[in-house]
Amino acid sequence: MVGTIGQTCLVETGGGLSSLRVAAHYACRTRNNQKGAKLSEHGKGRAIDISGFRLADGSEVSVLKGWNARRYSKAMRRMHKGACGPFGTVLGPKANRFHLDHFHFDTARYRSGSYCK
Repeated sequence: MVGTIGQTCLVETGGGLSSLRVAAHYACRTRNNQKGAKLSEHGKGRAIDISGFRLADGSEVSVLKGWNARRYSKAMRRMHKGACGPFGTVLGPKANRFHLDHFHFDTARYRSGSYCK
């Protein structure tokens, strides 16, 4: 799903999505690596963090720099918004200090629907 979203959003700027830069996937740890916190979805094997994108033209866009970059900010925000629904939790740079440099996607389900911030 992220590939489809990224392909649509970045096609005008770099020829389309070539690959993703994965910052984290399965890791048995608590949420945000905080002592005493609940087990993270990463620890259950149901989450992935994406920190950047390689485009077909060879250029790379990081979430950290692209989120506010004139050329990529619109595409970054569309990807973030588009992932909300297909994924149960979507976190990005505006969520908190732990997510400034990546998108977090997981499959957790909530009674009230997806949690996106």
